[in-house]
Amino acid sequence: MQDRYEKLLDSLLAMTDETEVVEFKKASDHFDYDKTGAYYSALSNEANLHGLECGWLVFGIDNKTHAAIGTSFLKDIRKQNELKKNLGEHLSMNMNLHDIIEVSKDGKRVVMLKIPAAPAGIPVAYKRACYGRDGESLVPLSLDKIERIRSQKKEDWSAGIVDDASFDDLDPVAIAAAREGYRRRYPNRAEELNGWDDRTFLNKAKLTIKGRITKTALLLLGRDEASVLIDNRIDPKIRLLIKDERGDTTDYCICTTPFILSIETIANKVPNSTYQYLRDNSLIAETVTKFDPFIIREALCNCIGHQDYLAGWRIDIIARGDRLTLINAGSFIPESVEKVVIQDAPEPDYRNKFLVEAMTNIGLVETVGGGIRKMFAIQQNKGFPLPDYNLSDNKVEVVITGKVVDKNFADILMRNTDLPIEDVLLLDKVSKKKRLSKDEADRLRKKKLVEGRYPNLFISKNVASVLGKKVEYSLQKGLENESYKQLILDSIKTHNSLTKAEINKLLEVILPVNLSAKQKKNRIDNLLRSLRADGLISNTKSGSSSIWRLAK
Repeated sequence: MQDRYEKLLDSLLAMTDETEVVEFKKASDHFDYDKTGAYYSALSNEANLHGLECGWLVFGIDNKTHAAIGTSFLKDIRKQNELKKNLGEHLSMNMNLHDIIEVSKDGKRVVMLKIPAAPAGIPVAYKRACYGRDGESLVPLSLDKIERIRSQKKEDWSAGIVDDASFDDLDPVAIAAAREGYRRRYPNRAEELNGWDDRTFLNKAKLTIKGRITKTALLLLGRDEASVLIDNRIDPKIRLLIKDERGDTTDYCICTTPFILSIETIANKVPNSTYQYLRDNSLIAETVTKFDPFIIREALCNCIGHQDYLAGWRIDIIARGDRLTLINAGSFIPESVEKVVIQDAPEPDYRNKFLVEAMTNIGLVETVGGGIRKMFAIQQNKGFPLPDYNLSDNKVEVVITGKVVDKNFADILMRNTDLPIEDVLLLDKVSKKKRLSKDEADRLRKKKLVEGRYPNLFISKNVASVLGKKVEYSLQKGLENESYKQLILDSIKTHNSLTKAEINKLLEVILPVNLSAKQKKNRIDNLLRSLRADGLISNTKSGSSSIWRLAK
């Protein structure tokens, strides 16, 4: 293997053309990470345009003479991981560096980075900027090259026709469920839908193409035994694993086609006990399910719609205590999860465009592009951690947490339902001990949402006194005296009498929060004197042991 890469390096050094896909750098001991990211974008895009599998960024070689200089760059595994982390965070399409190859040239250490070509139809960007090459120069990717990449035809596997399949291979119960979903999605077409036979309906819902059975139709509506007709390279199954706190599997469920029915089967089998917690300053615990039913179905439908079926994976769901993890094969095509949530707009490109459109038409996907944002909003409203995405290793893994983990984080969300989603995303990172950029940290610090020395930030414990001004004002102002008096009268009437200690306990929790204990005591004494002077109540004994009744 090593000999192979040494021969490859020799062939790269001997190249007299196509230099736009190879870059040599001396980098004797270091090379800027941002510069590396820009070259990654350029070489990836140029490799795509030249019809090549990859480009190469080579360190330890003089770019002009092609002589081996040697380099100590990326010799430390820690530095390699740092570079991969930086690229993973800032490259679009969830691209990253998988091959860091060390070879020897004339007794010198040379490092070769294999840069995969940009996917068909989608230029690769670094920090939202697309780069290219002009000869050997690093330049912004020209509009002409951007259009050339974007115009590349991408085959939609899910739209493929299955010649051996017929309408007899579709499940009648699944078709009925699809009809009902279509009716909910397009209520204004309900009367028209009633007059359609199944063939017409499937064409209208874009599950079939001119009466021909597609891979999408078999995935969503096909009988179990017909799944073998779809593609012998795929494994169309959804597997639910139920684990205990130690990670041991206690139960499982495996479903196959039709997926429209399997979604409900799996969703109903996910353990979903209730969770109680106090919302803000409420004295009554609120009871909710750990995992919102919408989130379970939306996350599962995302797995189905965006699965790279040719990878041959199952869709996996793992339920373990307060965590629900869903995994599907394939990279996350949008630039980032944050972009999807903040922009709240559908992406122009999907891996399985035909499948996603059909799922939308039959009500499995609520709104194209808006489902993920709604998942985040539901978690935000509960004060639970936001969905956590892991996009490494050519897969999408989302973790849903069904409880409050950080009380300060939950308090902020509950007190400030109008907090910008950008701030919520950053606070969620802080609560999960994820590193923020300096600009992100400064944004939160200016709003007094975080404390601590960068990068070790934590959510401010005093944030409740900074945010929620309307609530704070009401708590500080308290009620009018007449309201307190009426509460005392109503309580004495209900219980026939109240001791002074009971009256203190009744009022202390609702008196203005900025009063000291002594001030609260004086306020209560004044209220009782006023009621007695008005002839409404009377007392026996005096002081803390006094007993108060309504006047005869």
